[in-house]
Amino acid sequence: MTNIRHLLATEIISGTEWLPEDLIVSAPNSGGLAYINRSGWIHKTSTFVLDRLSTTGLCIDRDRLRIVRAVQHESHLCIILQHLYKPSAQHIVINSELSDVHDVQIFDDAIYAVSSATNEIVTICEAGQIIRRWKFGDKNTCWHINCLGKWDSRLVVSAFGRFSNDNAWQRDSDTSGNGVVLDVMTGAVLWEGLSRPHSPRIDVDGTQYVCDSQEQRLLARGPDQAIRVVRFPGTYPRGMHISNKHIYVGLSLIRSQYLSHPGPTCGTIAILERETLKQLGSVRLPFAEVYDIIAVND
Repeated sequence: MTNIRHLLATEIISGTEWLPEDLIVSAPNSGGLAYINRSGWIHKTSTFVLDRLSTTGLCIDRDRLRIVRAVQHESHLCIILQHLYKPSAQHIVINSELSDVHDVQIFDDAIYAVSSATNEIVTICEAGQIIRRWKFGDKNTCWHINCLGKWDSRLVVSAFGRFSNDNAWQRDSDTSGNGVVLDVMTGAVLWEGLSRPHSPRIDVDGTQYVCDSQEQRLLARGPDQAIRVVRFPGTYPRGMHISNKHIYVGLSLIRSQYLSHPGPTCGTIAILERETLKQLGSVRLPFAEVYDIIAVND
């Protein structure tokens, strides 16, 4: 990652925090993409802002050594395929049938994308043609499907609720307790009773995680179905990466609050110990919001 972070960086910010792994972080709503260097014995973190393109979902295509990135557009789908070690090696996927893409994922060697504005998930080729579609609900945006995750052999997606009205997902009173995590292929509900959920994840022990964003908390459900809760008051948890020892949770500022109070705005990433869910530290970001997080190795 040395080449991409140095050659593409538009801003470099030195930090003072502890961070055990390198991270790539995306941010929507005039945010961008950042690479954060882990801290060492002598140095602390360094944040390389690669650009300020509003970005939602991220994943790494390890077979092809590239980052797959969803760029936020209201009028069309835009996915950037960026080689990890060759900054000039970039391919852009465009499709005008889809819009407001909230996530991308490589699954069974195919590119999956969540088109929230058309309430569907698609597989798409690099030329931009749709290969297959999974439609959710009767109207555009009504379920507000958002984040993809891999739970063992299943591809799953979080949604604010199975609504029939386009605007219901925007009202707190309607989204409270109506959020779900679904199996993309079958539509089966795998977790319900959530409130504006994002970022479904699973760890090596089979514990399932979801950011219950409206309730400002992280939920962890073990194989025995027991649920542990980590609260992050005053934030909007969204974006998560789980490694062997740590969990990284994105903590966005609450949009209505920071937009009404102009000034310096910094979201953070909370660093948790995976086994205990104890918070070990946090890292400040050059963005108000977080959408996705992936840990990488040099």
